[in-house]
Amino acid sequence: MKKFIIIVDAYGPAKNYIPYFNQKGVNCIHMQSTIEPISALSQFTPSDYVLNIIHENNIDDTLKKIKHAEKDLNGKVVGVIAGIEPGVILADLLSERMQLISNGTHLSSARRDKYLMADELHKKGVVVPDFFKSNKIDDVISWVEKRNTFPVVVKPLNSAGSDGVYICESIQDVINAFNYNIDKNNILGKMNEYVLVQSFLKGREYIVNTVSCSGHHFISDMWISTKKLLDGHGFIYDKEEIISPDTDVARQITSYCYSVLDALDIKFGPAHIELMMTDTGPILIEIGARMGGGVNTKVTDFCVGHNQVELTVDAYIDPDSFFSKVNKKYELKNHGVWMILSSEKSGVLIDIPLISKLESFETIMNINMRVRVGDKLQKTTDLNSSPGSLHLAHKDQEKIQEEYNKIKILAKNGFVV
Repeated sequence: MKKFIIIVDAYGPAKNYIPYFNQKGVNCIHMQSTIEPISALSQFTPSDYVLNIIHENNIDDTLKKIKHAEKDLNGKVVGVIAGIEPGVILADLLSERMQLISNGTHLSSARRDKYLMADELHKKGVVVPDFFKSNKIDDVISWVEKRNTFPVVVKPLNSAGSDGVYICESIQDVINAFNYNIDKNNILGKMNEYVLVQSFLKGREYIVNTVSCSGHHFISDMWISTKKLLDGHGFIYDKEEIISPDTDVARQITSYCYSVLDALDIKFGPAHIELMMTDTGPILIEIGARMGGGVNTKVTDFCVGHNQVELTVDAYIDPDSFFSKVNKKYELKNHGVWMILSSEKSGVLIDIPLISKLESFETIMNINMRVRVGDKLQKTTDLNSSPGSLHLAHKDQEKIQEEYNKIKILAKNGFVV
């Protein structure tokens, strides 16, 4: 009998799952959690999947569609996973109802809603920023004034990619951030009915990708992040650099991440964690129960000998293989940087001279341009408005830094409007 995996909202980087599942003899069914595809996200290619099932907000009807699909395809669904953030809750619900490997629905909302996330972690003794949510500006102002400490962070409860994230230095900044977010659709197509306000964390940001199997957690890859602060807004990403897990800081981060995963009952599958290493230790910014959005399997394979996608597939389909690969910490074999491009211009793109100039760079392993000639180029204000990104990797860290510096200069005039 054929085996199938359902990937809920397999937009963007989630397409990387397909070849790894296929290698294990498992074909992929796509599940669309919304009646219409989420317009702001990269779309999927239907031909990559044996079937696309649309969830029409009725779980019983969707389960019937899955049963019919199994019969028509002469196979059995052996797992359900989330592709990207919007698919998390439906993946939990389907996998639980179908009695498959599942993180369950008990804490699904806490794995998506950043207020519930912070509240659950706080209840379980995991250190988090101060937090508050409201849909009333007067209540938000009252909370901020009572704390009397700036800056504060204002953001949506359940978006992604720094969408709607504001670093506020004054009450007026708070008002502006509240008005920008409240009652607006975020990048994931959800209405911002509330805003989240948090204390600002000072320190160095780290990105951690994990995979869990039967409650056993493994750090797949860990990165240190560099950002640039925009006046009156938030941060834009500059780069993330993969680091060794074998340092005192990395060990503290690993222990903290495991406590977060346990507290949110993530026993199976991938997670993407953003945290700040502060003077008092690591503190969570947020976590997503899905693969990292910047994952490039070729680069992470080169740098650490495995990747989050491969390990996730093993965790669901081949646990013996998973445990054979994670019986010790990963080693940093080569260096890698994810470089996020930005633009200070906006307008219709006439040319992208940067592309041809990148051909001679030795360290570039992947180029991902999100814009083409004729597209509207946005001024970069967050990760979602970035025109593209590059993955650089090499055995020589100095070589990466040298080429990174050259690319930064070229990128200033790399997009012509």
